[in-house]
Amino acid sequence: MWKLAYDFAASYAYRLPAARETFEYLDNNDPCAGPDTALDWWFKDLAGCCGRSANLWLHWVRLAIAVEWNRVVAVAARHGVTVTADRPPRPAANPPFVLLRGDVWSAGASGLWGDDRHLPLTDLDAPELAAYEAARALCACPLCPRLRPDPDVEAAMVARMSADDAWYLSRTERKSPQTLAAIVRAAPRIDPYGDAVAAVRRYARELPGAWETLMALAAEPGGGLAFDGLLNLVTDRPPADRAALEALIRERGAESADDLLWELSQL
Repeated sequence: MWKLAYDFAASYAYRLPAARETFEYLDNNDPCAGPDTALDWWFKDLAGCCGRSANLWLHWVRLAIAVEWNRVVAVAARHGVTVTADRPPRPAANPPFVLLRGDVWSAGASGLWGDDRHLPLTDLDAPELAAYEAARALCACPLCPRLRPDPDVEAAMVARMSADDAWYLSRTERKSPQTLAAIVRAAPRIDPYGDAVAAVRRYARELPGAWETLMALAAEPGGGLAFDGLLNLVTDRPPADRAALEALIRERGAESADDLLWELSQL
């Protein structure tokens, strides 16, 4: 379970120089070193020197559990544990975090805090103060802007649309038909049989109205990956939608039509 949470955070932050210290913190703090009678993780402040890293990891682990809840339940089941709780909401960071001067800071009410340093508000210039104030309202740690996502961050990912971007977008809290369409249309270029398929399926599963969006995309040239999303949703649809999907597969007459019809027959 810890590996799941660690890998989730690392996917967003490990390559970021500003977060290097937060990952190095784990060299001196084993979060799994608590009692083995319960699933507890311990994030110590190491005599007050690493409070920022401890709180940042606590925030990231809570995010990982909320975002990857289905995987958490599956991992627990593999170890003989049945999770009876519902998916928790995505947590707000308290305190929130902000990236400034090449570092991740805890944005406290009286200023910014690193593991062993303090940056008073009076030392901030106007752009830094604006970033601090924005982070106080919405956490600006390496994960949160992509998980919400912030409009400018989402626009950049959609414009770039790599396999990594599709992965990040499929885990956003706010979803839209336009972004789903962007992933489907970019899929043949980025990876039609791996990350793109998983991204389309997950994004569609969490987007209200995804069925109608995917049906329209499937009718477009190059929209073939929309069928993967539709097949992932069809078991929850009424018979009329299933019939409409079968008719669309036959109408398209794609090379993969027989495979798609066979998959549909198995659902």
